[in-house]
Amino acid sequence: MCTTSAVFSLLQFPLFIWESHSHIHAFWVNMFCVVFTIISFTNPLYLIITPLQKYLLKREEELETKVRVNC
Repeated sequence: MCTTSAVFSLLQFPLFIWESHSHIHAFWVNMFCVVFTIISFTNPLYLIITPLQKYLLKREEELETKVRVNC
C-alpha cells in the first residue's frame, strides 16, 4: 500500500500539468485517477482474502479427514 501511495504521489504533479494544459484531457486524468484508486483498494482486499481462503481450505480438509476416519 505504501508503494502505491508513493507512486501516486509522484504522479500528482505530472497529472496536474496534464490537466491544466488542456481542459479536454481533464476527463482522462480523472478516469486515470479513478482506475488507480480502484487498483489501490484491491491490494488490501487481496491481502485479507488470501489468508482467509487458505484457512477455509485447511478447515475443509481437516473436516474431510475426520469424516473418513469415522467411517
